[in-house]
Amino acid sequence: MAKPIEYNPSEVVVADFVTVLAPKTGTFAPPPKGAVGNFKADDSTTYPNGWAPIGLTSAETLPTFSSDGGDATVIDTAEVAAVRNIRGNITTKFEFTLHTFNKRVLQLTQGGNDPATLEETEAELIQWSGGKPRTVNTSLLFIRADSEMTVFDYMPNAQLSANGRGETSKGALVPIPVTATVLAPTAEQVQAGAKDAIATIVPKKKAVAAAGGPGARAGGQN
Repeated sequence: MAKPIEYNPSEVVVADFVTVLAPKTGTFAPPPKGAVGNFKADDSTTYPNGWAPIGLTSAETLPTFSSDGGDATVIDTAEVAAVRNIRGNITTKFEFTLHTFNKRVLQLTQGGNDPATLEETEAELIQWSGGKPRTVNTSLLFIRADSEMTVFDYMPNAQLSANGRGETSKGALVPIPVTATVLAPTAEQVQAGAKDAIATIVPKKKAVAAAGGPGARAGGQN
């Protein structure tokens, strides 16, 4: 039996392709408007302008968001109970694991984007770290896509650094665990189009008529 609402299977996404991008130059890129509908993982010309992959990320430990805080506090008065319900601030973190070792990754995750922490010759890179915490405030773009649907999560201002050194296992890719604390955009970033800490960007899909609800069989019979 047909349901009184329409289900659109093209609006769901299977995480067949996952990646994290950062600004190609500098540490800020405006919202990638107009790119999500044309994105194809295997076509570099469809990637948002001004963005580039931050590095190869783990297939076993996929990027993930987590939140802390936001608990409600009920305020009483001497005469009346529960006069206010106040919610605390929420801290959102974005965590992922990199497997790429190059200048861009080392500077972002360990060097705080400070050239003074890096020695470079034609043959090698030496990234110094560990004496003090170093972070980089940068924009990030988290992409999940399959053949029909793409989801962008845009973070204009994320404070990023390596989360320790990770664990090394024989026969496995060497990890660089990364934690980014998602912050509110700066005044300059707001002027450039960033209206809040995170924007989820998806393409608009045309509605399709539902043949039936859950449990419907081929031909519309139950």
